[in-house]
Amino acid sequence: MKKISILFCIGLAFSISTLAQTDGTLDSTFNGTGILMSDNGFHDIYNDVRIQDDQKIVASGVSLNSSYVGRVIVDRWMTDGSPDTTFGVNGRATHYIGNDSYGYDSYILNNGKILVAGCAYGHLGGFAAMILRLNSDGSIDTSFGSQGATLVDISTSDDFASAMAVQPDGKILISGTYTDTLFHNVPMVMRFSEEGEIDTSFGVNGRAEIPVTGTDNELTSISVMQDGRIIAAGHYETAFTFFDVLLIRFHPDGTLDSTFGTNGFVIQSLTSGIEDCFGMELADNGKIVITGFTTLPDYSFDLLVMQFDSTGVLDNGFGTGGAITFNNGTNDVGLDVYIQNDHKILICGTSGGDWANDRDFLLMRYTQNGIPDSTFGTNGIVYTQMNGSFDEANAMTLQADGKIVLAGKANDPVGGNLDFALARYQNGFSTRVPEIITEKSLPVFPNGVHRNATVRIPFSAAGSGTIQWISPEGKCVAGSEWTSATGGKSSLEIPVPSELNAGVYFIRCVNSRASYTGKVIVQ
Repeated sequence: MKKISILFCIGLAFSISTLAQTDGTLDSTFNGTGILMSDNGFHDIYNDVRIQDDQKIVASGVSLNSSYVGRVIVDRWMTDGSPDTTFGVNGRATHYIGNDSYGYDSYILNNGKILVAGCAYGHLGGFAAMILRLNSDGSIDTSFGSQGATLVDISTSDDFASAMAVQPDGKILISGTYTDTLFHNVPMVMRFSEEGEIDTSFGVNGRAEIPVTGTDNELTSISVMQDGRIIAAGHYETAFTFFDVLLIRFHPDGTLDSTFGTNGFVIQSLTSGIEDCFGMELADNGKIVITGFTTLPDYSFDLLVMQFDSTGVLDNGFGTGGAITFNNGTNDVGLDVYIQNDHKILICGTSGGDWANDRDFLLMRYTQNGIPDSTFGTNGIVYTQMNGSFDEANAMTLQADGKIVLAGKANDPVGGNLDFALARYQNGFSTRVPEIITEKSLPVFPNGVHRNATVRIPFSAAGSGTIQWISPEGKCVAGSEWTSATGGKSSLEIPVPSELNAGVYFIRCVNSRASYTGKVIVQ
């Protein structure tokens, strides 16, 4: 799945016991079996999954009819696996954007509205990059874009938004590809206002890209760094039908960051064959983890994980020379990556036979050095057969209690159709802030307080440190840093971020000597 690094967030990890079950075990409290499949008529695919603050599961993707015409689907499920009947129609929101539309990525805003990025048949004869915004009940938010959607026809051919990120200021980033006049697919990033208008201050007229020489290039993932720089990942064609992993880093204004790779981008091979990237995640230490596949001489696929340092160089301390490959069947592919707050790395995807034969949901966990985590599944690996045919886990997220949710597709071996598929797994890890904070506790004044106001904490401002705003679920939702050359102040004055919803938060103050936490109510 594609995620955002918020400013100066430091993860909180707390060990818990999960009914003495092994990490990676299917959670039978979800739909009775840990597995949920849903048939919408023909071919149905989840491409992304997110967790709301109330822990409801939002899964999005596409549903194709028998004529292979797509419409965007967003489903919302209760924590027990039952449909949330307050959303859409019996838990399902179906939206036709243009004559043919697909959802590839999503994001849940602080106000509960849902963004979906993908593509829809545009006005110039091909697909256009698309952003759609839904209200919290699944209906189209007509105040966004043009009657709820923004379509960008960059070319007269096909243009796609494969991934999405939202900056702390609310601006929306998409990454994907457009087709140039030579019919080359050009990897690109675009930025939009909160209301879906192209931000012409970014790149050139709202778009940033790199030059290409081949036809097959794409950006499938995007993230925002703590300092506002933007990293996108995908693949780049280096020879006819051969491509390698691509990483690009931009400054916040959309110009290439020349301190990264070569002139702002990295083209990384592992073999003389093909390497591709489908998922990317940024670690707290600035390192970049990607997953995808690498090809063998017989053109079967091995799952690939690579870790790069903050300059775009492969990290020799990870795996073997910065890379891990995994070979179980003919086709082993990593499709999403998630880094837990304890720095362990989760990979999901598919493993098994070729595209028409039996493959299973694949879930793996590695240590931060790229070693299989033997406490997870069987030697770090979990295979889940969804429906006896070819199954793919396209996206992944974690609940506040640490349970892992995978979303993708399962093939019906009888009817031959694809069904929406979810699976949930036990995980002895919690993202929640415990009821009793183990760090030193500090009072916050005033308490409660309105957004954009200022609170004071009696914490010495000498030196430097960071401020983190943490939700009750343990998610760092905003942050900043402070410095003081002279010190001597008896308290810190901290602005309340405007993007916070009303509710309870923990303010965590960290410097080189100690960590202190205060509890505050935002009204």
